[in-house]
Amino acid sequence: MSHRRSWLLGLTVVVFLVLISCADDTTHELTEIRATLNALQQDVAVVREGVADLTQRAQGAEELSRGILGRTQSLAEEVSAVGRAIAQLEQDLAVLDGAGGALGNVENFSAILDAFRRQFPSNTVVLNSGDNYVPGPRYFAAGDAANDAVLGVSGNGRGDIAFLNAMGFQASALGNHELDRGTGAFAATIGSEIRDGRTYPGAMFPYLSSNLGFAGDGNLRDLVVPDGQEVVLVAGSLAKSAVIIVDGQRIGVVGATTPNLARITGIGGITVAPAVGTDIDGLAAIIQQAVDTLVGQGINKVILLAHMQQIAIEKALATKLVDVDIIVAGGSNTLLADENDRLRDGDEAADTYPLRFESSRGEPLLLVNTEGDYKYLGRLVVAFDEQGVVLPETVDPFVSGVYATDKQGAQAFAGRPVPAVSRIAAS
Repeated sequence: MSHRRSWLLGLTVVVFLVLISCADDTTHELTEIRATLNALQQDVAVVREGVADLTQRAQGAEELSRGILGRTQSLAEEVSAVGRAIAQLEQDLAVLDGAGGALGNVENFSAILDAFRRQFPSNTVVLNSGDNYVPGPRYFAAGDAANDAVLGVSGNGRGDIAFLNAMGFQASALGNHELDRGTGAFAATIGSEIRDGRTYPGAMFPYLSSNLGFAGDGNLRDLVVPDGQEVVLVAGSLAKSAVIIVDGQRIGVVGATTPNLARITGIGGITVAPAVGTDIDGLAAIIQQAVDTLVGQGINKVILLAHMQQIAIEKALATKLVDVDIIVAGGSNTLLADENDRLRDGDEAADTYPLRFESSRGEPLLLVNTEGDYKYLGRLVVAFDEQGVVLPETVDPFVSGVYATDKQGAQAFAGRPVPAVSRIAAS
């Protein structure tokens, strides 16, 4: 009988959306924004009726029908784009309404992470799938010079990056909210800065996206580094992929961002592929190229950080990719949990944790996701065989899953809040 050797990865896969903390004085502003959105929705409905009327008239005319129909089709596409933008704004407003607990959760989050890391001190990987901050009160508060003491050099959004640095995050996908203030603001947030003898280190991890091109953006092109390098060598940089060394094993990490990026945030000179946001096959082909490059380097364990905003897209990618072992989904805020996981009051799981798929070549693939606002920490402890294939049967539902970061959750594992996280949260 042959014996299959396996290698255990205490993989603490942290998938979360860091949201802003809304103070009471922002409630009135949110109400006004929502009222504006409601008015825009009514305007869109009126325009849609007008487009429908023009289309009907054009169909009844002979000489002008072609030109009118072409124009009405263009109008219909523009109206649809506005409708999607409004839907995204409504989603963001819902996020803002529920984001008050972020600062209250982050210390407990770091304490649970500390406890889990102690269990697998040499086999832990800490990753996330983007949207590490959302412009809002906390984002701008980090720009106050009073925060120089904890940030080195204060700057908008730098408090959230400092949280991730303190907790030892190793790579992130690029989400849409990182670009909400433009590519220049994003560059200033993840890049390092020295001022008056003080140093802000920038993001101590790379941002990854295999389907975005940064060469055409003057703010970001200098942050681009060659793909497939070790994460410790490319902190604060942009690449398609990177590598993490874990207990002598090389783990490949690839990033991907929603192809609908230009419709929901400011992309500057960034190019987005595929050109059609619904082209899942095209997106899968682009991601596969980045995966194949890592495999060509002899890497046989690959994790995809996918910020698609709809978990249905990550599910579709799972069946189209090969040589990918784990997908960390992001942007949809979907809460996955198994029956052993204790959820916060009022929360319900959308599906189990992890989701299990087979690739187009019949390989097993695991997909994880959890909610945002530091409310949960997602954990996946899994083994690989000697060929680097993930072994779903090694996932213990009593160990892997989502962990609520409330007081009860923090006390259950005897972890200690990361001191730097506590200092930043108190500033």
